[in-house]
Amino acid sequence: MNHQHTPRDDARIIALFDEHRAGLERFFLGRLQISRIEAQELVQDTYVLLVGQAQKKEISAWPELLWCIALSVANNKFSQRKARRAATALLEIETREHRTPETSLIEQETMAEIRRAVDELPERKRLVLMNSCEGKPFKQIAHELDISERTCSRDFADAIAGIRRQIGLG
Repeated sequence: MNHQHTPRDDARIIALFDEHRAGLERFFLGRLQISRIEAQELVQDTYVLLVGQAQKKEISAWPELLWCIALSVANNKFSQRKARRAATALLEIETREHRTPETSLIEQETMAEIRRAVDELPERKRLVLMNSCEGKPFKQIAHELDISERTCSRDFADAIAGIRRQIGLG
C-alpha cells in the first residue's frame, strides 16, 4: 500500500537535507575514507532512498530513518570495495622481473583456468564481473543491466566465489 506523498513530506525531506547534509557527508568521509565528491554522492543516494521510503509508507521518525538509510548505504559501499579488492587480488597475477620458465607456465595455466571459469559463469554474473573489473560502480552496472544494486553486488560476489571454486581456491 503506497502512502499518499504530500507537500508536507517534501518540506520535511528538504529540512532534513539542510539539517543533516554536512553530518552525513562527515559520516561517509570518516567511515569510508572516500573523497568529498564520493561522500556527496552517497548523501544524495541516501536522500533518494529516503524519498522512495516516503512514497511507500507513512514515516514517523524521519531523522532515525535517514541515519538508518545512511548506515545501509555506507555498508553497501564498504561491501562493494571489499568485493572489488578480493576480485583484484584473485585476478591479478604478480609480475616479476625474473620469471623462470616454470613460473611463466604456471601463470599462463592459471590465467587459462580463470578465463574458462569466467566463460562458464551465467551471463549476468559474467557481465557484472567484467563491468566491475573495468571500474564501473555497481550502481551504474545495476542500471545498465536493469537489476537492483543489491543483486549486482550479490552477482559479483557469486562470480568471484564461482571462479575461486573452479580454480581450486575456494
